[in-house]
Amino acid sequence: LIYNVAEVGCSIVNSPKNLIFDHNTIIQGWNIINFDAAQPQFGSSGFKYTNNLVAFTGYGVFGSGKGAGTAALNYYTPGWVFARNVFFGQSPVMPQSGYPADNYFAMDEAEVGFTTTGDTAYEVASTSPYANFGLDGKTIGADVAAVKRQTKSVLTGSSTQPNPPKWGRPPTGSIGLK
Repeated sequence: LIYNVAEVGCSIVNSPKNLIFDHNTIIQGWNIINFDAAQPQFGSSGFKYTNNLVAFTGYGVFGSGKGAGTAALNYYTPGWVFARNVFFGQSPVMPQSGYPADNYFAMDEAEVGFTTTGDTAYEVASTSPYANFGLDGKTIGADVAAVKRQTKSVLTGSSTQPNPPKWGRPPTGSIGLK
C-alpha cells in the first residue's frame, strides 16, 4: 500500500531483471512508473505488473524517449506481463487505448468501490466489481487488513507472533568476486 506520493509512484532505471509488482494499491500524484536506462537495449526482462490498483495520472507508465503505455513496456521490458490492473481517475495526457488489454479503467474512487471506514482506507470493498477479480481470484490491489496486521508491531512496538525470531550472531568471513 503506497499512498500520498506527490510525484512518481516508481522510477525504474538501468534495466533491473525480474521485477514483480503484484497486489499493490498505489496512489501517486503523477506517473505510475518512469522507465529510463543508459543502455535500454538490454531491457528489464521478467517484468510483471499484475493485480494492482493505481491512480491513473500523468502518463501512467512512461518510458523516457519512447512514450507511454504499451510502447514504453515493449521498449523497456521485453516479454512483459501487464494484466488485471485497475486504474482509476482520468489521465490528462494519456488515453486508455494506449494500454494492453485485460486492464481496466474506473472513472474515480467511487467506481472502484473502496471501503469507507477510516481504518481500512484504500481497501476494496467486497461489493466492488473488482473484488475477487485478480488473475489469482483475489481482490485487486493490496490486502490492506493483512498489511495492517503484519506491520502492527512497527507502529506499536508489540508483536503478534507467538515466537518472534531470534537473530543469532551474523556470519563472518569474506566474499571474493571472480
